Amino acid sequence: MLAAAALLSIAPHAAALDRLVTCPTELQPQAIRITAAAGWVPRIEAPLKLYAAGMSAGPPGSSQTRPGKEIHKDKELVSTSYGFAPDARPNHVWLDCTYGEGGEISISRRLDERTRECTITMFKPVPGEPRKIEMKCS
Repeated sequence: MLAAAALLSIAPHAAALDRLVTCPTELQPQAIRITAAAGWVPRIEAPLKLYAAGMSAGPPGSSQTRPGKEIHKDKELVSTSYGFAPDARPNHVWLDCTYGEGGEISISRRLDERTRECTITMFKPVPGEPRKIEMKCS
């Protein structure tokens, strides 16, 4: 059995207050580092496509995923709203982007502390294409 831990070489940084934020549509193989068990040689053959997006209240690994409020749903898309209290602690607004067939790898980006609301709209997947996701924050 292959025991591997996937680590990403993505530099963390704080973003300016964004009106429109985005997740990269795919992660390139050279941006991903895998540490495999002794004797195994890892290889990533193709980019990993965007799977989903959400919000969290802390940096990666903090397990502080924020539940959103579904504001629209039909057969073509689902829109979810996330609110942030003005008196919440610093470092509390993070955009989480997941990649792979089921969201196995994620990257996160801290948004400006002045962010009060974000809406994420995920469109119906099109086979073979990166998933279309729109994010707007204010």
